[in-house]
Order: sequence, then C-alpha cells, then structure tokens
Amino acid sequence: MNGIFGFAIYDVEKDEYFIARDHMGIIPLYIGWDQNGTFYVASELKALEGVCTKIELFPPGHYMSSSNGKLVKWYHRDWTEYDAVKDNETSIQEIKEALEAAVHRQLMSDVPYGVLLSGGLDS
Repeated sequence: MNGIFGFAIYDVEKDEYFIARDHMGIIPLYIGWDQNGTFYVASELKALEGVCTKIELFPPGHYMSSSNGKLVKWYHRDWTEYDAVKDNETSIQEIKEALEAAVHRQLMSDVPYGVLLSGGLDS
C-alpha cells in the first residue's frame, strides 16, 4: 500500500477486526487494554487515557488481525543491507520523477478548503 494511513476495520458478521498502519508511521495509531483485558484502538492517545491501564504505540509498517492477535510486519526495506544495493545504478531522472510523484501524492487534499479575505477597514 502506498500512502499514509492508520485504520481499523471491523467485520460485524464474522466478529473480526483488522488493524494496519502506514510504513513510516506518519499517521498515529495506539492500542490499549483496560483492567479487564478489553482491547482498544485509537488514532489519538487522549482517547485511551483514563480508560486503558496499558497503552502501546501500534508499530509502523505492521498489521494485526483478530484471527491470531499478533503484530505482523508487512513493510520490509530492501535497501537496509549493502549487498541488496551495491550494484544499483543511479538515475538522476528516475530520482527526479520519484520525488515529483511523491510531492504530487501529498498535494491531494482529502477535505475541501477555502480562504476568506476581508475587504473591510480592519484589513
């Protein structure tokens, strides 16, 4: 998946959930448990404070399913080992295009916005 996200999906019919977080952890996501062991998920820490006795950061690049309840790392960087990249060639054009594409993806607004300019005496 390409993007910034943190989400939890619940299937009512199967009584199962699926939680995932973006590869870099740009979108915050927290998990917590109350004194009875009830599991909680929230995108803001303050939603869990006062309810949960144990709170953890949901790790970036991971997902969790209620089918096994384990954190699974889905994002693996292939460039962390020298042997994986030692023969790579550099293309300035490809780097430029990749940077432009990344900026273009982030320019998309998910909500409408507006600007109000006043023409009154207080301007």
